[in-house]
Amino acid sequence: MTMSKSEYTVERTGTTEHSSAPATLWQHFRQWWHEPHFIGKTALVMLTLLAVGNVTAMANGSDSAIGVQVCYLIAYAALAIWHRWPRIMGPVLLAAMPIVCSYTLVYALADLWPLYVAALLGIGYLMPRWFAAVAPIIGMGFETGSVALLYGGSFRPAMFGALNPLVDVIEGVTGAMFAQDSAGATQSSRQSSPQAADWSLMPVSPIVACLLAVTSTLLMYAFVAYGAYARNRDRLRADAREQRLIRERLARTRHNQRLAGMIHDSVTNDLSQVVMLAYQARTQFDADANPRLAVTMDAIDQRTHAALAGIHEVIDLLLDGEPNGSGSPTGDEAKDMHGAVGGRDESSSDPIASLKRMADAEETKLHELGYRGVTRWEGDAIAADPTRLALVEGLLKEIYANVLRHCTSGDDAYHVFVTLDDATVRITEVNPVREAPEAMRGLSSGRGLGLHRKAVEDAGGEFNAGVQDGTWTLDAMVPLR
Repeated sequence: MTMSKSEYTVERTGTTEHSSAPATLWQHFRQWWHEPHFIGKTALVMLTLLAVGNVTAMANGSDSAIGVQVCYLIAYAALAIWHRWPRIMGPVLLAAMPIVCSYTLVYALADLWPLYVAALLGIGYLMPRWFAAVAPIIGMGFETGSVALLYGGSFRPAMFGALNPLVDVIEGVTGAMFAQDSAGATQSSRQSSPQAADWSLMPVSPIVACLLAVTSTLLMYAFVAYGAYARNRDRLRADAREQRLIRERLARTRHNQRLAGMIHDSVTNDLSQVVMLAYQARTQFDADANPRLAVTMDAIDQRTHAALAGIHEVIDLLLDGEPNGSGSPTGDEAKDMHGAVGGRDESSSDPIASLKRMADAEETKLHELGYRGVTRWEGDAIAADPTRLALVEGLLKEIYANVLRHCTSGDDAYHVFVTLDDATVRITEVNPVREAPEAMRGLSSGRGLGLHRKAVEDAGGEFNAGVQDGTWTLDAMVPLR
């Protein structure tokens, strides 16, 4: 099979210039982060904050290391359940966490406010607006009510470890305003880390309690509002993505329409003229006196009709996304043409046998044109992926077509070896490098094997082709599963 230097370069390089390194883990993470996965991203961030609090609590040497770990394990489990059922767990956590935490004084051991923040964000993102509007008030009501019923005193909004420094500021200001005992103010002062502070619910002045309640409620509203903002943002992004997909589909449809028009106006018109010329030539000689010429003209007519049928299927696929449209033959004619072009019989229960029939049909075409060669089959495959068999079929058709384009007719024009097993099929084709037939010069684009090389390699197979010692050799391995 002879090829020019430029054509050989195209076949050798294949799709190398289009290959790219696989995306890194960071690229995958960035792509996931920009997708509308607000609940998943919130769960990830809050899990990280809980883990940091867990490590900090253990590093600070809490008096009850087992109690700290148990609290965080329960928080991890609650966060996982919230991630699975956020609509249910959001209101549950909003009501349950103030009561449970106040009753068990868990604030003395662990900083679990990220779990509460996740519930508020989920409420703003998923729940109706009326519920999101009253959720912070409900949460503060449960917190205030549980502390008042259990301890009968004021409270600290311990759900928010971030408020610890603010507690110091508020208590310092109010202590100065009302001339509180400096020793009492020092005793109630807290560090920014909840594990280093005394998280027992000590009564504080009513003014401090009210200021903390208002601040805590406003902070709750901030988280709920951000959840609502994220919902609207994701909705806008989803709408923009849908509009972009619609524009891309419209552009693709217009592109396919242009392709279909070009194919119809050029290829089908030329093939139709070939059919008419073959018919006219058939009527201008005596078939009985020239039987070989009659067979040749019949083959031209049959192959041209088969090519027209294939072109019509391509046009239908470009326009409607479905082959076998109005331009395709039906009934017995379609069956005959399908066999003529070597297509696989989809009704066959043995796909390998169908593949062999296709190869026999392609060889028959070559033999009719004077190209003598052999195709040998070894082994068998019990089962195979239909898409992989279609890939093998396309490659075999390209090999036989290249024999016609590049080889010289005669004996030993080509040799094809197909080896099958349960996992792979290996195709090897060899032929001497000779000058291509004059009628076939200029018909090769050099793209055929490059496209098949990409398909084989994308399927996890191997593809090698080249000239050595005056012989063209192609060797391809295609996985069947």
